[in-house]
Amino acid sequence: MKEIFYGIFVHPLVVILLTIYLFLNDFGITIILMSLLLKIFLSPLSFLQYLEEKKLKKIRERVNKETINIKDFIKKVEIMNKIYEEEKFSPFKNILINFSLIPFYLGAILAIYELVKTIPNALFLNYVNLLKPNIYLAFITTFFNFYYAYNQPGENRKIMFFIFGVLSVILFTLPSFLILYILTSIILSFLERKIFDWYYVKFIIKSV
Repeated sequence: MKEIFYGIFVHPLVVILLTIYLFLNDFGITIILMSLLLKIFLSPLSFLQYLEEKKLKKIRERVNKETINIKDFIKKVEIMNKIYEEEKFSPFKNILINFSLIPFYLGAILAIYELVKTIPNALFLNYVNLLKPNIYLAFITTFFNFYYAYNQPGENRKIMFFIFGVLSVILFTLPSFLILYILTSIILSFLERKIFDWYYVKFIIKSV
């Protein structure tokens, strides 16, 4: 199972990382470019995830509105199932889409780990040693962590604050190549969300 996972998700990213590194000779910029390419490659899945999130929010609003005065649990479940059917919402599909991105991001982290072992001088801009913790990079990442969490939808905000709060404590002990990957991923996710919001308002809502 491990060999299959590495063959599908890790080794191709190692090849991409190595190709970029041999061309640029800067491991930090290599991580940033690989993260960007991965984000672009996964954007269709990310957009599906985004649409499911919008649909689920709409369903929750309908469920809360239509069951507000109903005490009977079975009746509530019946109404919920009816709304699911009308909105063409599948909980299994929702879970599958939400977890579909995890193997790729885990593969990216493992690919970075694999390659960094073979690089004698893993530097970013010929200054930051990416093999050691960096307090400045950790502080910048912590700021973006909470800024990203603050800009999440209300129902996700508390969970994101908790996750990023725990992560921020750990950040100061991690090697800088992991911190840089996390920082890049957060910034790209924030920009991606803004693009999705713009596209959703301009093309999807107006077409309904």
